[in-house]
Amino acid sequence: MNRRYSYGTFAIVSVTLALAFCFTRLIRAQAKPPQVYKSISAHLGNISCTFKMKVDTADYPDQESILYWGIFTDAIGRTANYRCTRLLVSVGKQVVSVPEDVYIGLTNIEMVKIVKIPGKRAFAIHIGASDGADGYWGVINVNFTSGYNRDHYYSITSRALRNGEFPKRYYETTIYHME
Repeated sequence: MNRRYSYGTFAIVSVTLALAFCFTRLIRAQAKPPQVYKSISAHLGNISCTFKMKVDTADYPDQESILYWGIFTDAIGRTANYRCTRLLVSVGKQVVSVPEDVYIGLTNIEMVKIVKIPGKRAFAIHIGASDGADGYWGVINVNFTSGYNRDHYYSITSRALRNGEFPKRYYETTIYHME
């Protein structure tokens, strides 16, 4: 009789400890902080593009939030989950020079794609970010440049951003002249 009791007790204690361990792992996993950095990349042949982003939970006032694309508006205020801190673009061994204003106002990027422009030595970087009224679509154009007494190189020539919900109403186009 004692053996049955000890085997039954052992089984109950084992199951209880196993369940307790599972729940503790679950609770620990839920308490884990978000990743501090996030990278999203695209590759096409010898062309590569990587957006580096950092967690950003700052509460932006209305005057400053209009400088960023994809900032969420919630009950607390206007916050971005991830803010772009760097954009790396390379064609073969050449690293393309990227001005800060190409990427500094972008937040919460979720999709990146590189599209080769047919018949030209150029390509476009397509980005999609956020969701709903906070979402946006962007195109960054990169062209091959050659000039008098200059080396041949790729440079960023333009950036166009459109609101995801109202693409004809809210948009921004920037043209770059790299000299």
